[in-house]
Amino acid sequence: MEKKQPNYYSYMIGGLVGAVIGMIAAYLIVNSPELSEGENPFNSKKLTRLGLGTVSILWGLIHPGKGQ
Repeated sequence: MEKKQPNYYSYMIGGLVGAVIGMIAAYLIVNSPELSEGENPFNSKKLTRLGLGTVSILWGLIHPGKGQ
């Protein structure tokens, strides 16, 4: 059997793309027109929804076709 070496370039590219998308999302959240002056854009309810949404998206990517 042929021994395959892992391709780390795809992991590095995926990590960089994810970091850029995260920075863009944070910029858009902070500069949202819905915010009043001095208001914190992150509260526990929003962070909980964001975290659970991220977990459910990752779960769907890892286990396609399975329910939640």
